[in-house]
Amino acid sequence: EKTLFIDIGTNGEIVLADGERFCSCSCAAGPALEGMNITCGVRAEQGAIEDVYIDGNTVQYTTIGGGTATGICGSGLLAAIAEMRRAGIINKSGRLQSHPLVETVAGKKRFIVDARHHIYLTQQDIRQVQLAKGAIRSGIYALLEAVDWQVAEVQRVIVAGQFGAHLKADSLIGSGILPAEWREIITYAGNTSKSGALICLLSQPERELVENLAKNIQYIELAELTDYESLFIKCMQF
Repeated sequence: EKTLFIDIGTNGEIVLADGERFCSCSCAAGPALEGMNITCGVRAEQGAIEDVYIDGNTVQYTTIGGGTATGICGSGLLAAIAEMRRAGIINKSGRLQSHPLVETVAGKKRFIVDARHHIYLTQQDIRQVQLAKGAIRSGIYALLEAVDWQVAEVQRVIVAGQFGAHLKADSLIGSGILPAEWREIITYAGNTSKSGALICLLSQPERELVENLAKNIQYIELAELTDYESLFIKCMQF
């Protein structure tokens, strides 16, 4: 099948494959999706908000372990962005709009996740997510163009990585990281870097297979592509 494989983290590794041809790239998504450089960002640990739902003028969320919220981790961040986009709290450019859940402090707008525990998302936080989203999505489109595939031709999307395993399809689609056409074909593979290393350590034939495969993967250097900067900026839009 025509497959897109993506490992989402500080770096996004992406591969397009159809069983005969393999094309790959790496994009610098940055640390925002792992809770870094976010005002109230935390690691995915006890108390971190991992999922968000906006119901009218109320924010509902769940935390890891079910305890008191201490901040928002990557999965919660993407869920919040997707919900804010759905509710019209941010527009296509990512700018915060007037809304009961948006307040202005010292001349700067911020979205209130939990006023009691002082957890919120600022305009700068949203921009950090847009940079990560722009990097990943532009990498996807660059690969599709390289192999001359249309978005609708992709038959399977595999999301890998310890972080990726916790991302809902609604969050990936709603935040704009992945195209809406792929909603029903997203699957999860977990920490494939770890499992792949174990397989190679335990099996000489598999290790040889991997070494031969690596030699046949076409690598695309995104920064060297013509008009990549324009593509990146376009992909930052919601």
